[in-house]
Amino acid sequence: MFKDKKVIVTGGGRGLGLAIVKAFLEQEAKVGIITRSEKTAKALVELQAQLLTRKESNNPHIMVADATKKEEIQAAIDGFVQEFNGLDILVYCAGVLRQGFILEETEQDWDKIFDLHLKGALFAMQCAVPVMKENNQGAIINLSSLAGQIPRLKLAAYGSAKAALEQLTRIAALEFAPYGITVNAIAPGPVETDLLQQYKRDNPGALKKLIHGDLDSFHIGIPTRRISTEEEVAHGTLFLASEKSRNITGQVLKVDGGQSTL
Repeated sequence: MFKDKKVIVTGGGRGLGLAIVKAFLEQEAKVGIITRSEKTAKALVELQAQLLTRKESNNPHIMVADATKKEEIQAAIDGFVQEFNGLDILVYCAGVLRQGFILEETEQDWDKIFDLHLKGALFAMQCAVPVMKENNQGAIINLSSLAGQIPRLKLAAYGSAKAALEQLTRIAALEFAPYGITVNAIAPGPVETDLLQQYKRDNPGALKKLIHGDLDSFHIGIPTRRISTEEEVAHGTLFLASEKSRNITGQVLKVDGGQSTL
């Protein structure tokens, strides 16, 4: 389905981003990973052969850039386009999670979250869309979160930034539709990641409240009674990037076990 498609995944060096990278590589896509961490980039170079394929032509193209600096994102995307002669799909996964009550929120943390989740997505689209316009086609998928739709304690900055990202996604869908470019978001609920494992270790009993609901912490529960996997989020992303969804744009796909229906 994605054989030889040119894909860039920002924040693709770990967690959900890396799961999405692996899913595209399984489909024989040409994948570029943008990470802001030199350490992550070096680790990816060492792990290239383990990224589901040992075909040299299918190794990911690794780039180091800060998503909040347009000139760095522009240089990374230009380098990828020059190397692979085009760009078909952009997946914006760069993000950071900071928890804190509103009265404890610092300007520095607030700005960092909004810069990475919102300004970074804007910059990535500004750099990628001119390339996609040349072929009159493309797909952009922004990684949102259920926290952008359902209020969560201690997630004022993160939730607000994700809500804004979803509105940016819808507006971009309108603006880029004449160029054959779809723009959608995917909004996972809780996902089995390393961060969730750490959360469970630090908060005994929290997972049960998360799944079954807890009035004191305003958790409404998950109807399927389980946490989503990284692979399930990746599969949803691939659907939004595929030809099967060419007439779907401006939408937010929820991967949440039915949590948002409650």
